[in-house]
Amino acid sequence: MLNNLCLFKGLGDPACFYVGVIFILNGLMMGLFFIYATYLSGSHLGGLITVLCYFFNHGEATRVMWAPPLRESFACPFLVLQMYILTMILRSSNNYGKHYIALCLANVAFMLPWEFAQFILFTQLIQGCAWWFGTIILKLLTAEILGVSDHISLTDLIAARILRYTDFDTLMYTCAPETYFMEQALVFHALQLLAFAALAILILRLKLFLTPHMCVMASLICSQRLFGWLFRRFHFESVIFGILTVMSIQGCANLRNQWSIRGEFTNLPQEELLQWIKYNTRPGTMQTMASIKLSTLHPIVNHPHYEDADLRARTKIAYSVYSRKSAKEVRNKLLALHVNYYVLEESWCIWKTKPGCSMLEIWDLEDPSNSANPSLCSTLLRDARPYFTIVFQNTLYRVLKVNRERDYTSIL
Repeated sequence: MLNNLCLFKGLGDPACFYVGVIFILNGLMMGLFFIYATYLSGSHLGGLITVLCYFFNHGEATRVMWAPPLRESFACPFLVLQMYILTMILRSSNNYGKHYIALCLANVAFMLPWEFAQFILFTQLIQGCAWWFGTIILKLLTAEILGVSDHISLTDLIAARILRYTDFDTLMYTCAPETYFMEQALVFHALQLLAFAALAILILRLKLFLTPHMCVMASLICSQRLFGWLFRRFHFESVIFGILTVMSIQGCANLRNQWSIRGEFTNLPQEELLQWIKYNTRPGTMQTMASIKLSTLHPIVNHPHYEDADLRARTKIAYSVYSRKSAKEVRNKLLALHVNYYVLEESWCIWKTKPGCSMLEIWDLEDPSNSANPSLCSTLLRDARPYFTIVFQNTLYRVLKVNRERDYTSIL
């Protein structure tokens, strides 16, 4: 159905644009993963391992199959591109302006679609600073405790590695095989893996950055520089294909499980609501407002761009319908936003993901003065008058007309 619609309307239709571009970007990202991992590991087999790891763990690596038009789905391919370019910069001693321009463009492309992109990029800055300052502080503490005074030499070595500073003493150290530096790109990826792991522990949703990065790191088992000693004892291809064989046992089972999911999304009550909405601006929950905007192109009062302060204030007013405030107070606040209609979702009256997270519990913390009052949502479901009038309803939704003073007087 969607494919036929997209063929008929093309990417000019918003729904087709979101879904089509998302799948195009994420398809291209698989090719980028292969190139990225091949460059990092120095072997095409490394790229193959990364792509297979991603597919074998597809359910844990992305949400694009469940909710394509997420802003993070637009942003993630550009993060992979940014890290690939950064890896090339770290590995090359002859960087040109075009490399830094490409890095800046990738950063901008990553930040434009997703409101939390800056925090992901901030982890790169944090792990770099932690590596730099941590090394210096550790050495200074060691020197202070043990009473040695060679920290200047170590500082020179760090400067030689980071700033390309050289003198007689640093060259005497760095030219010896036993004091070769670890490759910067490997340090960056190892620390970035720790940063993504910390984010995933704090916020489960962010494991969608940890899992793909683990897939990239898996390509390093093909690195001759890291595991050349092993490959000199065993046949290189035999070891790699043996690992792939073991991976494929559970990986193929995961793929079959993904392919076995045959579902067709249907939400008849929302379709009825969208068909009814034609000419009036309506606030409601952020998810429903996004559907209304995308499907009807109608102006809305609030939407999921929740990082904007003005929209947060609008959303708080819109969600006050699910509080214990009086109907008159909520009506007046909605009129201040020039709202004519409100989309009330019955499920949100009892919505609860875990203890302390229902709308009433949230509002009781925010507005304790009204905690003894009954739920406004339940009251409106029974009888919305006189401050509201039900103009549309089905099993899930009610569209309430916000009555002005003249309407309120006529009802009385």
